[in-house]
Amino acid sequence: MSEDGNVETNGRAREVARLQAEASDDDLLTSAEVASLFGVDRRTVVLWAKRGRIPALRTSGGQHRFRAEEI
Repeated sequence: MSEDGNVETNGRAREVARLQAEASDDDLLTSAEVASLFGVDRRTVVLWAKRGRIPALRTSGGQHRFRAEEI
């Protein structure tokens, strides 16, 4: 725990939070939007993200979001 009594997050969680704070909603695509761009199923895009084939951010609800400029 940190001095203020909050449970500290691990390095990955801090990095994800930093990336999400930098990205506005206009810059982010959903997995369905990316799937439409590539002509594949949404689940394929999620699988690519989980395997690290395309860069992705995770929302607090566990959904994937993709920076438009990286896609």
